[in-house]
Formats: sequence, C-alpha cells, structure tokens
Amino acid sequence: MQKIQNSATKKIRVVQIVAFLIQILLTTQPYMRIDIVGDGNYTYMSVLKMLSLIGAHNDDGKYMAALSNIGLWGLLFMALPVIALGFQLFDFNYNLKNVVGFIVSAGGILAILYLIGPAFIGSGSLFALIIYIFTAFMSVMGMMARAIRTK
Repeated sequence: MQKIQNSATKKIRVVQIVAFLIQILLTTQPYMRIDIVGDGNYTYMSVLKMLSLIGAHNDDGKYMAALSNIGLWGLLFMALPVIALGFQLFDFNYNLKNVVGFIVSAGGILAILYLIGPAFIGSGSLFALIIYIFTAFMSVMGMMARAIRTK
C-alpha cells in the first residue's frame, strides 16, 4: 500500500475526527427511552447511565439481566466512536481509517435502529444516527479521494 495523503484526504480526515468527537459527546445526551420500573413511566437514559446498569440488582439483591443487557449496549454505543476516533487520529497515511470509519458508522446505524428501536430513540441517538450517516458518506469519499489520487 502506498503512503499517499493529499489536501482532500486531510480535510476529510479532519471532518471525520470532529464528527467522531461529537459522537462521543452525544453519549451524554438522552439516548433511549425506557420504562425501568415497569409502571408505564418512561424516562430517558444516556449512554453513561446505561453503563451504570452493568451488574444491576433490584431491592431484593437479585440480579436483573434485562437492565444489565442495556448496560452492555452502552459499552457498544461508547466503544464504536472511540474505536473510529482512534483510527482517525493515528492512521495518517493508509486507507484503513476510512474502512474502519465506514464499518463503525454502519455498525452504529444498525445498533441504534435495532437495539434501541425507532420508537425509543432519544435526541442524542437521533443526532448520533444522522452523524453516523454523514461519517459513512465521508468515509466513502475518503476512499474515493485516495483511489483517484493513486491512479
């Protein structure tokens, strides 16, 4: 693989870095609507609140598997933009940052739509979904900019 970086790929890389930083920031916003107690009162949870539910127990000390699974979803929602940001920050010359950016964006879109569901999407996950679509497009543009430059 040739090490080629031109002004177009640098600009695309900077835009993707900013987008994935915004993704990480959006994990503090309301991400999903959930009825924790089961009485019909819904509340919004951020990804950080989801992470606090890992290993959740109720008042009797019994392990609550459903809430703990939501905590594991929080790990996924936090890990996806962090992994993509790491590749964007440290892969200067190769096209791997764009491939990983596209895979992470597609995975983030699928995770939000299938794990949370359209009926329970919060404002943070809605903006994250829009930014994932944008970063997927930018990753494809980065791949094309590199392919055009190498010919």
